[in-house]
Amino acid sequence: MATTAGHVAVVVREHPPTAMSLGRAVDGPIATLNADIRRGRSFKRRRTFALAVVNWLEVAWDVPRPNVKVAFTEHEGHDLMGADRVGGEWPPEEER
Repeated sequence: MATTAGHVAVVVREHPPTAMSLGRAVDGPIATLNADIRRGRSFKRRRTFALAVVNWLEVAWDVPRPNVKVAFTEHEGHDLMGADRVGGEWPPEEER
């Protein structure tokens, strides 16, 4: 399933430097991304997305690569809802 910008929601929260820590971080800002995704996305797709986020944060926000963490949480289609719709089922990438 290909998604569009209409399926994406982004929230940015800024915290003081003392509120965040990553064990492998170097000097500089820290960024974490918690991505709620539909069940069945392949490792390759998730890894490609995570690296794109790391690259974008490095270029656009000067966040050192070791200071970025991406965490995925997978959901069934019906767990992802909007005011006008409920996500449906779809075959995971491995089944297509």
